[in-house]
Amino acid sequence: MKGQNLLYQGLMVHIIFIYLSGVTAEPFTIAAIAAGVFAMYALKPTVIKDVQNSRMLNGAFGGEACTDKFIHTNIQDLKNELNRHIHGQELAISYICGAFKNHFHNRNHNTKALTLSLHGLPGTGKTFVADILASAIFPKHRETRNSRFVHKFNSRIDFPDEAKMWQYKMQLRNKIISSVTACERSIFIFDEVDKFPEGLLDVLKPFLDNHAVFNGVPFSDTMFIFLSNAGGKAIMERFLELQKGGWVISGKSRADLKLKDFETITKSFSYNEVGGFRKSDVIGYNVIDHYIPFMPLERQHVLKCIEDEYNQVRELWRGNHVSLDEMTKYVMEGITFIPEDEKLFASSGCKRVKQKVGTYLARFDIYM
Repeated sequence: MKGQNLLYQGLMVHIIFIYLSGVTAEPFTIAAIAAGVFAMYALKPTVIKDVQNSRMLNGAFGGEACTDKFIHTNIQDLKNELNRHIHGQELAISYICGAFKNHFHNRNHNTKALTLSLHGLPGTGKTFVADILASAIFPKHRETRNSRFVHKFNSRIDFPDEAKMWQYKMQLRNKIISSVTACERSIFIFDEVDKFPEGLLDVLKPFLDNHAVFNGVPFSDTMFIFLSNAGGKAIMERFLELQKGGWVISGKSRADLKLKDFETITKSFSYNEVGGFRKSDVIGYNVIDHYIPFMPLERQHVLKCIEDEYNQVRELWRGNHVSLDEMTKYVMEGITFIPEDEKLFASSGCKRVKQKVGTYLARFDIYM
């Protein structure tokens, strides 16, 4: 171990010299390169990665460092991306962008991790929004889908056996600690929280609370995003109430919705419905900053999702003769609308649009 540490230190010195000098013809530099290469072969791959990812070198050798070079905080770019790709969620986009703007611009004064819980029916855009957030903040996630600062958890994949609850809690706790120790600005995304084993997420409470610190590492710059279908039906019913209460007649639109109209019911359903948040300390101790409702999608929004797919086809397959009208007709025939008596909202939102478009395009030998 001591010898390995010496090799690591020697490698760092040589590489820093090479990087800072910019000289390639000096004998000493050539010797430094040779020594660095020899040391890299002698070290374990994990140590090589540590060098590549070091903040001191700022990712100069193909790594990803926990620095502003690899972590972007341009809220306007984020907002533009969300508005371009997410339909019918003006309320959610407004509050999400506001929360991240405050988090990024208040770094020296943040007292806790940013914690958002996104709720709504399937296909309303929750997962898409989380992916846009990760891609906008961490460019490597956008480029390779493999940023070391983006951590995703899905209950069916990562925590399938409730009998292993204690083991899962330890694994999750250790993952959070090691990831934040490596980069305190990491983001954690928990998908389908309503399917998580009850009680598992209680292990997160200490990390989400005010002034959370572990081994000298503060969690105030960390981000946690929870995605859940819990409360989705209640959100739809409340939305219908607002419509029937004269909301549309008075000239209001989705852009006029208020978080207070949905936050209480969203929190209540999450705490009481079966799932990862049921009777959870995360809710009971009020460590979630915002409960963001995602509205059910109407026919006009599904049409926009279809048009988005069509525009991708035009961009990737120039000269094709696919008809937007024919493709739209084909896709809409497979969309179910609810409630049964009114048929106002797509039951699966835009969730299956891409697959249905793909099936339609296959008849023209066009593949996305």
